[in-house]
Amino acid sequence: MKRILITGFMPFAGATLNPAWEAVKNVTAPEGVELIRKEISVVFGQAIDELLQAVEELRPDAVICVGLAQGRPAITPERVAINVNDARIPDTSGA
Repeated sequence: MKRILITGFMPFAGATLNPAWEAVKNVTAPEGVELIRKEISVVFGQAIDELLQAVEELRPDAVICVGLAQGRPAITPERVAINVNDARIPDTSGA
């Protein structure tokens, strides 16, 4: 059986839910696939640690990370991931 880890972020910026996590909660796996869901915090430096810990503990065959890109009209894959440690709003810890 294949194991897939799929993640989404917890709510932030005063929101009561995060569409990324809501989508993850509704994903169903095909037969022969164990789907493992993990909600990731929105805290600089902590989110990546949570993801890496889950990968080390679960040893999935694949990892799918789902995030929110406000303003996009559809679900789209990220072609180029450029992760800069800054943001226009504070994370959930206030940083």
